[in-house]
Amino acid sequence: MRSHVALSISLATLLLAIPSDHAFGQSEGSLAADAIPTEVDATSSPTAVTVYLGRAAVTRSATVTLPSGVSAVRFSNLPESILPDTLQARAGDQGAASQVKVIGVDFMQRVVERAADPELAKLDARVASLTRDLTYLAQDGVLLDQQRKLVDAIGVRGTGDASERGGTPQLDLAAVEKQLAFVAAQRMTLMKAQRELELSQLNLQRSLAQAQADRQARAGSSTVRRDAIVTVISPVGEQQIELTYLVANAGWEPIYNVRGTLDQQSTTIEYDAMLAQRTGEDWNNVALTLSTAQPAVAANPPAIQPWFVDVFIPPPPPPPGGFSGRTAASKSIDAAAAPVESAAPPSPMDRSDGRGGDAQNQAFRDAMKLAEDASVNDAGGAAVTFALPRTVTVKTNADRSQRTRIATINATPDFVHVAVPLLTESVYLRGRIKNTGSYQLLPGPASIFLGGDFIGRTPLASVAPGASFDLYFGIDRNLRAARKLVTRTTSKTGLLSGGIQVAWDYRIELDNPTPRPVKIEVIDRMIVSRDSKIEVSLTGPSVALSTDAEHLAEQRPLGILKWLLNVPAGATGPNAFVVTYGVRMDHAKDVKTTGVPE
Repeated sequence: MRSHVALSISLATLLLAIPSDHAFGQSEGSLAADAIPTEVDATSSPTAVTVYLGRAAVTRSATVTLPSGVSAVRFSNLPESILPDTLQARAGDQGAASQVKVIGVDFMQRVVERAADPELAKLDARVASLTRDLTYLAQDGVLLDQQRKLVDAIGVRGTGDASERGGTPQLDLAAVEKQLAFVAAQRMTLMKAQRELELSQLNLQRSLAQAQADRQARAGSSTVRRDAIVTVISPVGEQQIELTYLVANAGWEPIYNVRGTLDQQSTTIEYDAMLAQRTGEDWNNVALTLSTAQPAVAANPPAIQPWFVDVFIPPPPPPPGGFSGRTAASKSIDAAAAPVESAAPPSPMDRSDGRGGDAQNQAFRDAMKLAEDASVNDAGGAAVTFALPRTVTVKTNADRSQRTRIATINATPDFVHVAVPLLTESVYLRGRIKNTGSYQLLPGPASIFLGGDFIGRTPLASVAPGASFDLYFGIDRNLRAARKLVTRTTSKTGLLSGGIQVAWDYRIELDNPTPRPVKIEVIDRMIVSRDSKIEVSLTGPSVALSTDAEHLAEQRPLGILKWLLNVPAGATGPNAFVVTYGVRMDHAKDVKTTGVPE
């Protein structure tokens, strides 16, 4: 019987409107008679996938033998997570001279009777068998318990008889020992049987749980079938049909490894993608493309609704009991739902394996192509796509995400050491790295390595092509920075000693015992006045402060002091590199200030 009834009415109407020169040699009179399409089942599985941030576009490709005329090609067992409104299809060569035309794509969801699924019947039989075996074991347990009680009673009776006849000629020690040995042997046998019974029960319970889970999974996937019917007009012969659809429960996110060398001469950024999908179908050896587009987001901007003003009329007071008179239905009227439109997924990319060269090195060259970076296509638009040069397998409902390489970026960083001696004597290594790639680095976590050592994890912000960003590579144990308060004095100033001055003198010592000079950025602070009655000034820095624009515009007004110092090799102990400076605070003697840190 034909199951594609819903399509036949609309399709017949459409076919009657097609001119006779599209009937592939059939007469106009025979076209209406052949309006019902020939059904063809397509054997298909995912061949190409474009993964978005939260969605995926899956393409299935099938080669089918079609008769001349109209055919309905059925793609079966589509996943539960499919978004039916996004179905689209293409057939053969889509050029102007193509003889294969797609004239419709329909989605069908139907319930399959359980009796029609032999695998489900087998699982039902297994569940029943395991349940019956557990019942038998429970009965065996009751019998073992009765036997144990009987043996215990025999043991109690034998011990009682021995006590009553103790010290008399009637006591038969050999018989008592034989009886007690029998009781002990029976108890050991029963104990062993009990352990075996419990082990068998445990194994059966596990098997039953697995069988029930398998049955539930089978029933869930087999009771509802989702099919797509692609209706085409074609000449007789083999034709290739592609079906593309969006699915939910899939996505990817960027993740990075940043590796700096010990000589601080280079840095490598490994740009990876963490893939996860729970769509209900496996992606086996698919051509994978990663995209930053969001096809589930509305294509149109949100519309502004009018806002009216009127004379306010207070509502009547609520009746006793606190009932507001407002129902859930009336509340829902206030919420406006914006329509969501699905963007069509991109067509899968044409791929070529680029084979060539002599046969001896061909396998090596093919393997090296799999390690190449993804080809990037931003096309000047809002989204970027990464087409991987290798096929990828991603199983559905996996317990963990799967990591795959997008690109490797080699950069020459500008390393500088950073010291904050007010807070710590440790000196940190910072690298300013330029994104030399041709595409955006998306926000994601980055693992930092220096040499072979793991330093830690840090979030990486979005970085445009050609832009620079800072990453810290941990503490350099060879260097040290210390800050000391040398003196703190308070004195009277002004006419008739009407003012007060508090002076602090500081000393920063930088140790560099290494055989090479080191560039160190030193960060410190001074107090900042927030009232004109209090004057604060920086005095006598032995080394001039940094003059970079960011420091002068953003940090210096907040009292942040920054030096960019070249500390020579071997500067340690009495030969340590020293920076001194002072801070002065002046105010009238009747002005009381808030607390000032040292």
